[in-house]
Amino acid sequence: MTKYISSFTINEALFRNYLQVIPLERRRGLELLLIEGKSVDFLLKTCFSHNEYEKVFIYAGLDSGASYRQIGSQINRSVRYVHDLAQFFISEKMIQPR
Repeated sequence: MTKYISSFTINEALFRNYLQVIPLERRRGLELLLIEGKSVDFLLKTCFSHNEYEKVFIYAGLDSGASYRQIGSQINRSVRYVHDLAQFFISEKMIQPR
């Protein structure tokens, strides 16, 4: 079961550095969230809140013409990735749970 974390401190320089090395399809989505004025705090919360997974993957460049079933399937395959990504942020000191 995923542990939900509601607040954390963010090392934004490390986080932005990480955007340079993650897979292109993920980077595009993360940059889009930042470009659209979504705070890094919002983005990271999506890594911990199951209800927010869908937003992450729709922003990550899923075809807007995809059916709901296709989107759901993509999200389900990606849930583990998002959880691992969140754990990586913590392990690399990019975020620290308060």
